[in-house]
Amino acid sequence: MLMAVKEDIESGFLFERELLISADVFDDFLEQAEHLLENKYKDAAAVLIGSVLESSLRKMCKKHGVEVKDNTGAVTTDTATIAPLNDELYKAEVYSKFVYKEIIAWADLRNNAAHGHYDKYKQTDVEGMDQWVRSFVTEHLT
Repeated sequence: MLMAVKEDIESGFLFERELLISADVFDDFLEQAEHLLENKYKDAAAVLIGSVLESSLRKMCKKHGVEVKDNTGAVTTDTATIAPLNDELYKAEVYSKFVYKEIIAWADLRNNAAHGHYDKYKQTDVEGMDQWVRSFVTEHLT
């Protein structure tokens, strides 16, 4: 049994299963965000969608062997925020500069929502964020 687990780990099967489970969880969160948007709760939806984006970037780092380190050299990938995750994934050429800049914009929207700057974005902006994050997760994590 242990040999079978070892083979699964070495073949990447367990990571693939983790990605599938994560995709289901992300889908649930995005469905919750969509429900919030339908009921005009753009602020809560923006925070939730931003959390899915951040978590997706962490998963991408793991998938591509990208580490985020602090200024002391300690690995902080599991606790890093969107900006450093995005920086390292772009440096590793996981995605284009265009995608890199889009992530910066969506992170800004999420931060505005999380810090009470509700007048800096609109319902339609959050709806666009929802569609973009759905597409991004599908393209990069499935």
